[in-house]
Amino acid sequence: MVHEIVVYKTRETPEEIKKHYQGILFFSPNGVNSFFRVNSIGPQVTLFAIGNTTAGAISTKTKNKVVVSETPSKEQMINKVIGYFHK
Repeated sequence: MVHEIVVYKTRETPEEIKKHYQGILFFSPNGVNSFFRVNSIGPQVTLFAIGNTTAGAISTKTKNKVVVSETPSKEQMINKVIGYFHK
């Protein structure tokens, strides 16, 4: 017998962004869904994903360039962004 226990429920909290950015970081597929629910971006914006699952969620929303962190850590993600923009 299996008993299902819900330990948390994700609630998306979309927020409209008025500024234009060169890059946007995403740390979860839910973050991607929440962002694109109320925002759109231009083709010049580079998107950064903490992992392949998040990158896959981004690819369902836009054709923009997606840069994926090699390891799923905030530190690696920030290093990836810094390296990308310092080319």
